[in-house]
Amino acid sequence: METEKTRTTAPIGTCEGRVLLGYIESTKYNQAIDIISKEPAPRNNKDRCQDWTLECVIALEAEELLPAGTSGWLAEIVGKPSKDVAAVVGERWTAARR
Repeated sequence: METEKTRTTAPIGTCEGRVLLGYIESTKYNQAIDIISKEPAPRNNKDRCQDWTLECVIALEAEELLPAGTSGWLAEIVGKPSKDVAAVVGERWTAARR
């Protein structure tokens, strides 16, 4: 029996769009929320939300909820302008609606 999977995306840039990171089985959704909630979000006006997202992805990878290597390619696009991110990730990119 196949389990339902939840699409997992992370916003990249300043709300310019998002990147598909992978799929998490619906039965592991609460586990993913628990892992993400344990990563302190940036609140010091210094750290970027992209860096926080990368930390969450590393934690999800460690628990095998995202495929190995996800954090590697995500790290390569953190801090880049959205047009560059879109070019690198291709079909994984979804532009924000305005």
